[in-house]
Amino acid sequence: MISSLFNNVMAITEFRTRIKETIDNLIEPLVIIRRNKPQVVVVPYEQFVKMETIVEEHMDLELIRQLEERIGDPEAVYMSHEDFFKELGV
Repeated sequence: MISSLFNNVMAITEFRTRIKETIDNLIEPLVIIRRNKPQVVVVPYEQFVKMETIVEEHMDLELIRQLEERIGDPEAVYMSHEDFFKELGV
């Protein structure tokens, strides 16, 4: 997906003049460049939601991996969630 981003590129000056048309017709990510350097990527909302879901799932898997690693550590210090939040000042 990352390599295909650069198939859909637009200069920022063109984007400014065609913003409504560009957004209305956006079906894949669009890289906006300034001085021939990527500055921002505009992503259709549905695709953004899918990407966000994937990132959250990955984070959950990483937290599970870390939890499993720490459970096996005999020197790990454990605390209740109440103490944890108290320590954070929440």
